[in-house]
Amino acid sequence: MKHADQQRIWDEEHANPTVLMPMDEERPSGAIEPFYEYMQSLPEADSYQTGFEIGCGKGRNVNWLANKGLDVTGLDFSPNAIAEAQKRAKAQHLSSAHFIVHDVINRLPFADASCDFAIDCYASTDIEKIAGRQNARAEITRTLRLGGLYLLCVMASDSEFHEQMAQKYPGDEPGSFHHPENGKFEKAFSDDEISDNFIGQEFTVAKREIYERQTEFAGQAYNTRMHLLIMRKN
Repeated sequence: MKHADQQRIWDEEHANPTVLMPMDEERPSGAIEPFYEYMQSLPEADSYQTGFEIGCGKGRNVNWLANKGLDVTGLDFSPNAIAEAQKRAKAQHLSSAHFIVHDVINRLPFADASCDFAIDCYASTDIEKIAGRQNARAEITRTLRLGGLYLLCVMASDSEFHEQMAQKYPGDEPGSFHHPENGKFEKAFSDDEISDNFIGQEFTVAKREIYERQTEFAGQAYNTRMHLLIMRKN
């Protein structure tokens, strides 16, 4: 699948939500509040003030964190998503929520070791090439300061929904598929893939769990499992 096709599908979906309805919501992803609470529980909580989210969509996570007083930048390759994110932030008078149209497989617009936290909340699930995911992870590593926190949420490959989708509509990689309604690429990850591709030598895992929920698709309910990790840069 071409990267331009993945971008087009997402931009169309953000302009006219038809398949991925949660992405149109204003409430944050399920991992965001626990991540914020974890930061606040640390003795050095006041040092976690500035961060960013890759693949921020319409800004639901960025705006929620900005409402808590943090300075957060959201990046997404969908101009339609960023336009709506800016509109929502303005409506809430959020001066510390910032949004940039930016493809996160490219170099991020932040200096080395300049950020206190970084969020990848299902962005890597939708990056359709291994090299693109590697670049995004390398940029998160580059821009986080020592001790900076990295929230990673990605789909789990042993999820009932993703196992069935990968069998019916397989992508080019294990655990991947093309969405049957809009064709977008999605990749789910095994425990080994998480360890090899995201943790590596640069991070220490502070918290790791599996988050479960039910997903309904085409009138059928599926159990869905997601990896949630909070990591600290070494």
